[in-house]
Amino acid sequence: MKSDDSGASPYGERDSAGVVEVLSAYLPALQLLRDYDAGELESAPGSVPDWTLTIDEARAIIAHVAAQFEADALFGRERGEGLEGVVASIYQGFAGQELYPTVQLKAANLLYLMVKDHPLSDGNKRSAAALFVTFLSRNSLLTDAGGQPRISNNALAAITLLVAMSDPKEKELMVALVVRMLSEPAS
Repeated sequence: MKSDDSGASPYGERDSAGVVEVLSAYLPALQLLRDYDAGELESAPGSVPDWTLTIDEARAIIAHVAAQFEADALFGRERGEGLEGVVASIYQGFAGQELYPTVQLKAANLLYLMVKDHPLSDGNKRSAAALFVTFLSRNSLLTDAGGQPRISNNALAAITLLVAMSDPKEKELMVALVVRMLSEPAS
């Protein structure tokens, strides 16, 4: 549609208000996309974890998810000590400093490493997503102050697939994207 030279909206006054309402609701996502394009995915300060994921809890979470997919006989079967390595890696440190000191950084790296390191014979993405949301939940970050999920089902699937399809050279970018998503208020 063309607008006339008067500067009036091509949609009409009522439609224009609707467009503004829709776009304002998604402005944080548009800003996130802009920051991604500009390479400016700086994350906000994060929350200090108050729950620690153990290897036994990780296995229990994966077993719970595997029970939902009984036809997938290889789901959740560990390949070597990869799962232990992934869980240990989110708690690693150097010179007395944790590499991933916040819930957001630990959760983002947990998701990334579960997807990319393939510690299981099958079900790595589903297990990664389950561990990710459980980690966030147990550290009181899965929902916002109003009780709304910070990440929808579709966003969880999309970010998990985005990590899976990403080039390993983009690890820091993928982690920064997830951290930024967790730092933004839910809408």
